[in-house]
Order: sequence, then C-alpha cells, then structure tokens
Amino acid sequence: ASGRRDEIQRRQASQPRTGSRYGLGETARAARSSGDPDQDLGPLSESEHDPDVGDPEPPTDDRQNQHDRYQRPSDAAEIESLLVTALSDKDRREGLSGNWDEYQFMDPRICDMANYVLALRYPDQYSFDPNAGTDSVEANRIRSINLWRKKNQMELLSEFQPRTLQRVAADKTEPMLTAVLSSTDEQGRAMAIDELLKLGVGALPAVLETIDTSDNQVAVADLRELARQLSTTVTQVTISDDSAPMTTDLEEQLEKFEGRTLSEGQLIELLLSIANDLPRGSTGIRISVQRGSVPSGVEFIVCLTTDWPPENGTQKMWTLKANGVLNGKNIGSSSGSMSVEYATDRNAYSRIANMLKSALDSTHEKPFEIRVTLMRDE
Repeated sequence: ASGRRDEIQRRQASQPRTGSRYGLGETARAARSSGDPDQDLGPLSESEHDPDVGDPEPPTDDRQNQHDRYQRPSDAAEIESLLVTALSDKDRREGLSGNWDEYQFMDPRICDMANYVLALRYPDQYSFDPNAGTDSVEANRIRSINLWRKKNQMELLSEFQPRTLQRVAADKTEPMLTAVLSSTDEQGRAMAIDELLKLGVGALPAVLETIDTSDNQVAVADLRELARQLSTTVTQVTISDDSAPMTTDLEEQLEKFEGRTLSEGQLIELLLSIANDLPRGSTGIRISVQRGSVPSGVEFIVCLTTDWPPENGTQKMWTLKANGVLNGKNIGSSSGSMSVEYATDRNAYSRIANMLKSALDSTHEKPFEIRVTLMRDE
C-alpha cells in the first residue's frame, strides 16, 4: 500500500492544482439578492460563509455590510458577472444534496447551481431545466455563457454538440417496421422486432419516427419496448483525462461494453474487478453512466482515481458512494464503508444494481445519470 501511495503522491505533485474558484456560498449570496434595496433579508447564514464551500472573499465579521453590498442595485451587473464566471466551474460539491423549489440536486456541479440562480434572478434572459439530461444541461450552460458574452461584446464560445447516432439505412429498417405494423399476429410482430433489435441502436431514430406517426396502438406498444431496449445500448466509453493509467485487462473489459445493451450485472462485474485487483497507481474508480435527452444511447465515463478517501480509522476499508437521477428526480443514494473482504461480494453493490435497473427500465425519453465511486483506504 505504501508503494502505491508513494506513486500516487508523485503523480499528484507533478500535476497542477485545480479547484473551485466560486463555491456554493457565493452562489447562495447571489440568490438571496433580490435587487430590491429596500428588502431586508437579514444577515447571511453561517452556511453561506462556510469556507468549505469555496467563498472567494476573505471572511469578515461585518456581515450586514456584506449583505447590504449585495442588495445595492449598482451591484446587479457584478452579481450577474460572478454567476456567469461560475458557469465555467464544473467541479462538484461532493456531499451536498437537497431541494431548491423544483430542483432536486445531489453532489451538484457549481456551474449548474450558478445557472439555476441566473434563471431565478433573470428569468427573461436565462433558463434552467432541472429535469433535463446531461447533454441538454451542458448545452444550456454554453448558451448562458454566450448570452452574457454577446451582451458584453465578447467572442462567443462554440455551441455544444450532443452525441448523435449513425442512423441505419432506411432500406434496412423500413421493411421490418412495415412488418411490425402490418402483422396480424403477435409472433409475426415479435420476429420483425427481433430483426430490428439486431440492427442495433442505429435503428432507434426510425423506430421513434414510426411511434410518432402510427395509430396502430398494439404495434406502437411493442415498438416502445424496442425503443427502450435500443436506448440502453452503450454507444460511447470515455476514459477521463485525469484518470490513472488503465491496465490491459481493464481496457479489454471496457471495450466489451461498447455496442451492447447495458445491464446492472456488467456494472457490478466492473466494480468487483477493481475490488479484487486494484490497478497500481490508483486508489479506486469513479463511474458515470449517462443517457441524455437526445436519443443517442448510453455513455459510460470511467476514471481511475488517484486521490484518497476520508480516513476510516486503522482498519483497511473500501469507501463506496453512489447516487442516481432519473428524469431530474433522485432515485436513490448509497454511501458508506465496507471491509476489504465484503467489497469482493456482489451483495455489497445490490443498491447500486437496483438504481441502475430502475434507470434502464424507464422509457427511452427519460434521461438518467448513475454515479458510482469505489475507493480504497491507504
């Protein structure tokens, strides 16, 4: 363990330090500022000055003066500028969860909280959909930045380009779709649907178009189930830039995900492989499983971690954390420590399996994200 720790520390020392420039304390202060100088909201709370949430200003005992400064109309542009600057901060506020009106959040990104506050303060200019998928949220983040840049005569950022599917040729999908719609028996429809499933996720656009235009309710019900299955196909496996090097065995395991319908069993097998044989130079693994608002299959993002989890005493342990969001709503969370032995037991990941199953069983139009972190104590 000490050899792995030394290697990780050398790696960390050679990398530039990064971190949130603007934390949720600053975002909370901006949210409290209504722009009305006569409205007295009271002094800022302790949580809004907690240095752990990344307050960029030095602490002061004169909190009422700070509150007054954020209420002056002349500072409205400064508040907007601060929030727009925070849109560039993609760091997550780990351990923070709750509700803010209709927005349910868990380990939120600083940029998403800032975008939400911008939409609250300036609803005629900015927008934020708490139920949108990760692709739509990212596109909206770029739109918000460019809105402010345009007002200030600055160069615009490139628009966000969501992942798109390589569509299967119509001469392959149309005969099968026609057979589904025209078949008078269940067996005939099932055979045609099986052929469409073999075409892969590239058949999904044609399937969705048929669902939207057909009035054959029996066939449409079968096609909706087909769309659900196709939408759970892994179309992209991404290794994060900050990941420790992958082993050959792990790379081969990840390659098997792409092009296949995802199951909860596959995710559990990946976690078990890490628990049984942690790659040298790594402390664990972070996984994000995402399906966006635009039908494009599932993206699987993996990072071998190099940081250490919080201390759990003298006993060697694994730290496991997971949460899931489906269509903007939290569908579960899990956080805790477990022994080295139990980490190699499939039962240790049953709650994660249930979360992913709920997401995969949902209809194709519902975006989801399941995030899992498994880290070994030093």
